[in-house]
Amino acid sequence: DFVLKRKIEKPSIHIIVREIQRRLMHTIYQASPLMINWKVVKLSTGRYEVVFTEDGSDYSHVGEYSNTSDANIAARRHAKQQIHNKNVSRLRNDKSQLKVA
Repeated sequence: DFVLKRKIEKPSIHIIVREIQRRLMHTIYQASPLMINWKVVKLSTGRYEVVFTEDGSDYSHVGEYSNTSDANIAARRHAKQQIHNKNVSRLRNDKSQLKVA
């Protein structure tokens, strides 16, 4: 009897990359929502403080500013950076757990 043996090929890099992207996107969509709040507090004439919270109870100091528009710009920038840091750390953890066959 003649047996045809097929050579087993390694998956191409494109297939591996697509699988990693699929798994990462699945992880991103499963992420829990992040609540972010900030307050601009008037300290005195021409001094405003920005405080920031992620859980609604524990506030941290972001900075002091001379007007409310600068304070809100800084608060938005801080919120954006916090979201970025959370996503990057979560993706790094998930990426280290990925195993491609």
